[in-house]
Amino acid sequence: MIPDLLDSGFATALGGGVAAVLGVVVGWLLRVSGSLTCYSGHWDISFEIEGGDELGQPTKKYDELEEGDRVGRARFVLPLDLFNPKEVPVGLREVRIEMVREDGTRLPVKLHDTDATKVFHSLTIPGEEADVLNLPSRQFLRVRLGGFLDAEDAKTRASGRCRKVEFVGEPPKRRLLPTRTFRRTIAKP
Repeated sequence: MIPDLLDSGFATALGGGVAAVLGVVVGWLLRVSGSLTCYSGHWDISFEIEGGDELGQPTKKYDELEEGDRVGRARFVLPLDLFNPKEVPVGLREVRIEMVREDGTRLPVKLHDTDATKVFHSLTIPGEEADVLNLPSRQFLRVRLGGFLDAEDAKTRASGRCRKVEFVGEPPKRRLLPTRTFRRTIAKP
């Protein structure tokens, strides 16, 4: 009786059905999986040096800082190229920069859209907060984000007590597959 079932094509049909279902599942996994790619340009950071007048405090780049400089607030601009290899668009929410200190603590810094930032007599008014990035499928997204470090965080970055600086974003939650926070190191002192 079993050889009759095999000869009748039942096993062939069953094998074909299993292969079709398996192909659909594997195709779905390949379409929604894949990791985002992040290329960062040169992280441009300027430190305000305390001791100048309020409106025109002198600024110095990280490489120009000297031993006796009293660092105040800092302003940075970060150009990023993000690539989404998936067939579906992906959004990152709560995007931020995190400075990782030597002891492992993280200092989060909110980001702003630099195209909307205005500068009046060296007084910088930040643009709209950039807390969400929408990445189209299989395309690059080029963004210029900026932000401010308060005096304490700027001193941490200037003193070299900062191990690394990371770009961080939260992808949407998925039902079946685990979701991981997107982290890419953009600078190491």
